[in-house]
Amino acid sequence: MWHLTSHLRHYYKPDVQRRIMAVLWMVPIYSITSWLSMVFPKFEPFFGAFRDCYEAYAIYTFIAMLIAIIEDGRGLSGMISLLAERVVEERDAVIEYERLVAERAQPSRFFLFNLLGSREPA
Repeated sequence: MWHLTSHLRHYYKPDVQRRIMAVLWMVPIYSITSWLSMVFPKFEPFFGAFRDCYEAYAIYTFIAMLIAIIEDGRGLSGMISLLAERVVEERDAVIEYERLVAERAQPSRFFLFNLLGSREPA
């Protein structure tokens, strides 16, 4: 509960914090419905269904929170363009790495000439 009130007091990023609070509500809701199920056993299927529905909602909210953190106010198109830029950067880094590995995998002329005892190449 302290985290929930802390997010309410410092409500600076509503898109993200609203989703964080929905996920944090999972613990009190789960504990209350579990306790009510023990107190009123004949209503346990209803409490269990409510608990399962809120669990599914918490999972959905967690994924939405991750998306809200990634997009950071840029919107969906901004997030997609950011991810596309990252893919291009990573692809360029992989291409450069593969080029360096290919260069190092081929023995240099200097090494071959020294190994064979011949003169150094010009």
